Amino acid sequence: MFPQLRTGIHILTTYITVEKLRSVYNGSMEHLDVFAGGMAETGRFGPGPLFREILLDQFLRIRDADRYWFENKQNGLFTDDEIAFIKSIKFADIITNVTNIQPDWLQRDVFLWQQGDPCPQEKQLVTEDMEPCTDLQGWDYFAGSELWFIGSLVVLGLVPFFCILVAYLIYRVKKFRTKRVKRTLHMDKLRSMVRANAGNIAATEWTDPKDLPRSIELHFDDMTCGLLVLTASGTKIRHLDFSMSEEVNVWLSMNRGKETMLIQIPNEYDLVVMFEDEEDRMEFLRKFKSYLNDFNKNLQFFHDKQQNILENAVTKRKRQQLLERFFKTVFAE
Repeated sequence: MFPQLRTGIHILTTYITVEKLRSVYNGSMEHLDVFAGGMAETGRFGPGPLFREILLDQFLRIRDADRYWFENKQNGLFTDDEIAFIKSIKFADIITNVTNIQPDWLQRDVFLWQQGDPCPQEKQLVTEDMEPCTDLQGWDYFAGSELWFIGSLVVLGLVPFFCILVAYLIYRVKKFRTKRVKRTLHMDKLRSMVRANAGNIAATEWTDPKDLPRSIELHFDDMTCGLLVLTASGTKIRHLDFSMSEEVNVWLSMNRGKETMLIQIPNEYDLVVMFEDEEDRMEFLRKFKSYLNDFNKNLQFFHDKQQNILENAVTKRKRQQLLERFFKTVFAE
C-alpha cells in the first residue's frame, strides 16, 4: 500500500516530510493510517491510487444500488440486448427522434464534423470570422431624458408650495363656512328669541316611522282652547282643539333623555313632539298646564318607554288606514 510514499515521488509533500512521517511509524509504512497516507499520497494531478480506488468503488456502488439505473440487471427493467442498444445510442439519434430532422441531415458525431458528413461548411470558423464582442456596458437611465428629469425635479420642488396652497384654501373655506354657520345660528337664535317673546316654543315633530322628523313651533291659541303647530317659518300646519274635552291626556317618555311627549286628541291623530332636553319639555308642560287651567281643563300625565309611545301613537297615515278599513267594512255590508 502507498507505493508513492515508499518512493517519495509525485506527492504534494516534500521528501523530508515523507521521511518524518516514516519516522513516526518506526521506519515502516505498513502501519500508516489510511487517511493520513491517502492525503500524503495526493499529488499535483489529483488523488493518489488509494483515494482513486475508493472514489471509483463508491460511485460504482451508488450506481449499482440504483434500482432504476439501466445497467442494473437485477431490477429486470432491460435485457442485455436493450442495455447494449441504449449504450449504442448517440446524441444524433435523440435529435432525430424528438425533432423533424432527418438522419441524413446531420453527422453521427454532432459535436465534430468529419470528411464525408452531411452539411459541410466552407471552412472552419475562427475568431476573425465572428462579430467582435462588445464590452459590457451599463444602462444610463437619464440619457435622452434630461428634460423629463428636470421637469420632475421642478414638479417635486413645487409640491410643498402646492400643499401649502391647498392647506390655505381649505383654511379659507372652513373659515368662510364657520362664519356662515355662526351667522345662521345667530339669525336662528334671533328668530327663536322673537318667537319666544311671541309665545312660540321650538320643538321637533315625529310624524311617522317612514318619515323624517320636522322642526316645528308650538303656540298656544289665546282665542280658543287649542294648540297651533307651525313650521319654522311660521306657516300653520294644524290646530289642536281642546275645547270639547274636559281632560287632555299626555304621554311622557321616561327614558332616552326624557324629551318625548305625545298629546292625544279625540277624533284626531296624535301629536308626537320631541324637545331638546327634559328641561324644555318640563317648561312646555308647565306653560301647557297653566294654559289649560285658564280654560278649566285638566292635564292628565302617563309615563311609558319612548319605543312604546312611538309604536302606539296614532299617526296621520295610521288613522287614514283605519278610516279606509272602516269605510270598506261599512260599504261591504
